[in-house]
Amino acid sequence: MDIIGKGGEHLVCSELLFRGFNASIMSVDVGVDISAIKDNKFFGIQVKTARKNSFDTYPFHIRKKSFDRFNQGNIFYIQGRGPHGNHKS
Repeated sequence: MDIIGKGGEHLVCSELLFRGFNASIMSVDVGVDISAIKDNKFFGIQVKTARKNSFDTYPFHIRKKSFDRFNQGNIFYIQGRGPHGNHKS
């Protein structure tokens, strides 16, 4: 996991906590980055964070196999963009 990706997970988890969810980053990543509960409902969250590339876009990659495996019930994908430029972890 790179720094940008981990930063995105912390940003999303923080926002969920501010919005009243009981949220936690998973210690082992098997397809769900954050587990969250609110009003007795469970939400699994996969965070995708991308850097700006040379085409001035932010590409996100979700493997179809992973999407099919985890696209059942309350699994949500959140996409965010990282910093501009060529920041490396």
